[in-house]
Amino acid sequence: EGQSRDNALIPTLELHISLLRDWILDSGIPLVEIPPVPWGHAFIACLTHDVDFGGIRLHKLDRTAGGFVYRALLGSLIELARGRRSLSGLIKNWIAVFSLPLVHLGVARDFWNDFDEYAEIEKGLASTYFLIPFKNRAGAKIKDGRAAWRAARYDIGDMKKQVRALIRRGFEIGLHGIDAWHDPQKGKQEIRRIVEVTGREGIGVRVHWLCFDRGSFQAMEQAGFDYDSTVGYNDAVGYKAGTTQAFRPPGLARLMELPLHIQDTALFSPKRLALTPEEAWNACGAVLEAAGRFAGVVTVSWHQRSLAPERLWAGFYMRLVREMKSRDAWFGTAAQVVEWFRRRRSMTIEDDLCTADTIRLRIRCGEAGRGGPPLFVRVHKPGKSGPGQRRARNDHFDFPYAGEPSIEFRVD
Repeated sequence: EGQSRDNALIPTLELHISLLRDWILDSGIPLVEIPPVPWGHAFIACLTHDVDFGGIRLHKLDRTAGGFVYRALLGSLIELARGRRSLSGLIKNWIAVFSLPLVHLGVARDFWNDFDEYAEIEKGLASTYFLIPFKNRAGAKIKDGRAAWRAARYDIGDMKKQVRALIRRGFEIGLHGIDAWHDPQKGKQEIRRIVEVTGREGIGVRVHWLCFDRGSFQAMEQAGFDYDSTVGYNDAVGYKAGTTQAFRPPGLARLMELPLHIQDTALFSPKRLALTPEEAWNACGAVLEAAGRFAGVVTVSWHQRSLAPERLWAGFYMRLVREMKSRDAWFGTAAQVVEWFRRRRSMTIEDDLCTADTIRLRIRCGEAGRGGPPLFVRVHKPGKSGPGQRRARNDHFDFPYAGEPSIEFRVD
C-alpha cells in the first residue's frame, strides 16, 4: 500500500542502501556498485502528462464546464485577494471564460487542447503522454461517490492528429487506464486501442485517478503492459514506493514500476495540498535534493491542461524543468527510463578478486551493451566516514561501462 503521507518525503530504500554501504566501508572492505543513474548525470528526469480532457469544447453545459467557469471567475478573484493569484492570471482566466462561445463556434482556439506549448517547453527533451482509451467509461470498482465523474468525454481515437504529431516529435504515447488496474482482459482491450492508433507495441500505463490495489501489479502484467507508473500520491509529493528507483515488483516476470513522485494537482489543487508556489517549490526541492544525493529517477506528472486557464501552472513547470536541467539530469520518456533500469538490472558482477592493491571484476553484461546512456561502475574506498557525515567525493571513483567482460584496476 506504500508509505503514508507522513513519510512521503523519506526515500526509505535509498537510506537503507546508504546505511549498508557505510557499514561495509567502515569495516574496511572495498565496495563496487552500479549506481542507478547514467554516466555523466546526477539523476534521471521523467516528464509525463496525463490527458484527462480532450478539450473544453467537448464540455458545453456540464459539471466540468461549470466548474471551470466558477474557478476562473470567482475562484481567481478569491485567490487574488489571498495573494495566491496575480492580476495578470486573473485577467487571463476571465478572458478565457468570455471566449468560450467563440471556442464552441470553432472561431477561437480550444485552450484545453494545446500540445504545442509543452513541445516548446520540452524542446530537445523527451516526455510521455498518457491518453484515455475509451470515452464515457467511468470504470468498475470505483467506490468514490464521484465515480461517474471519472468518465472522459474523449478517447485516443479523437486525437489521432495530435498523437501522430507527438510521435513524430519523439514523444511517447502511453495508456491512461480505466479498468486495467483490476481486470487483465479489459487491460488487454485498452492496450489494443492504444496500439491501433499509435502503431507501437510495448505500451506502458498510468491508471486514471491513480486507482490501485493489492492485485494491480499482477493484473497489469497479465494484460501485457511493459511498465506501470501509477504508484504515487494524489495528495502528497514524494516516495509512496519508498524509492527513487524503477523496480520490478516481487513475483513478476516482466512488468516494471516507474514510481510517480511529483504531481501538479497534488501540489496546487484546493482539496489537496493547496500550496503556494513557494511552498510547492520547497517540496519539489526536497525531492530534487534527494535525487542529487541518491540518484535514481524523479517522475513528474503535469496534466495536459495545467498550462491553460484556469490553472495557469506553466511558469512553475518551466522553472522545474530548468532546475532539473541545471542539476545535470538525463531526460527520458517513461519507456526509455524503464529500459535503462532493465539494462542496469541485467548487469551483474559474477566474480571478483580483491587484494590490497587490485580489484578484478568479471561482469555478465545481459542487456547492458544496448543503446541509450551508458551505465558506469563506482568503486568505493574503505574507511570510516564519521557519525552522520556524508562521504567525500574523493572516497570513490567512477568509470563508464561499455560491455567489457572483465575489468581490472588498482585500488589507488
